[in-house]
Amino acid sequence: MLPLGMKVLQVALALPLVFCWASGQVISINSTNYKQTFDGEWFIEFFAPWCPACRQFSSTWTQLAATSGLKTNIASIDVTENPSLSFTFFVRQLPTLFHAKDGVFRLYDGSRNLGDLQTYLTEKKYDNTEPLPWYYTPSSVHMRLFFQFMELGMAVTHIHQYLLDNGYPTWMSFVIIGSGTIMLGLLLGTVLVILFDCFVPPRPQILRLFSSHKKDQRQSAKRLADDIKNSPAQSPASVSKLPVDGSGEHQDDRQENEVRKRPSDSEK
Repeated sequence: MLPLGMKVLQVALALPLVFCWASGQVISINSTNYKQTFDGEWFIEFFAPWCPACRQFSSTWTQLAATSGLKTNIASIDVTENPSLSFTFFVRQLPTLFHAKDGVFRLYDGSRNLGDLQTYLTEKKYDNTEPLPWYYTPSSVHMRLFFQFMELGMAVTHIHQYLLDNGYPTWMSFVIIGSGTIMLGLLLGTVLVILFDCFVPPRPQILRLFSSHKKDQRQSAKRLADDIKNSPAQSPASVSKLPVDGSGEHQDDRQENEVRKRPSDSEK
């Protein structure tokens, strides 16, 4: 069961949406409540205040929200205030319309006049439109993670702009953000290691494998040390010295010189 505080928060977030739907107003969707579009039926417009086509289409969108008997939530998302959502939905032009029903999203590419929009919803013509592929669906797990990464990137951008506005030089802003990123990575890595050690302890087979490997290494090192210790010492080769006479000349060299100096029998 959810805590009382979480229930109160959910009710507080849902009340404005219920009020807007009951009063026929366009519901404003942002990065904090966009997950509510995963349930029920929604017709969502992505717009920007500076877009001329969006300003021209805004009256039609308001009239669509005020249509009586319409069981579809009419919503709008300002891409200038929620760029992460525009990246998550892969918005390429403005205004862009998406129909969503129970987490299945479809891109609307039909006419933008009021009658065609009403017919599209009342006659359920969206069933004839191919839904977005699973890898583009905003309600999928990987796209939710992608949205969180985009939010993190936007937060870093806001921090950088805040530091620049307060007089910090650009290089110092990069140093602060880089240091914070490294510290956050180390903290998350430490937490993950602790969690893995607590909930996914090493298997005994893996421990035995590592222990036997270390034992073999120790035995090999011990045998090598014993072989070196027990091997006979290598004495340097003895060099035989020839006898030397009084003149400092080896006897063999002196005899060889005498043979060379002795005249041969043919010369006599």
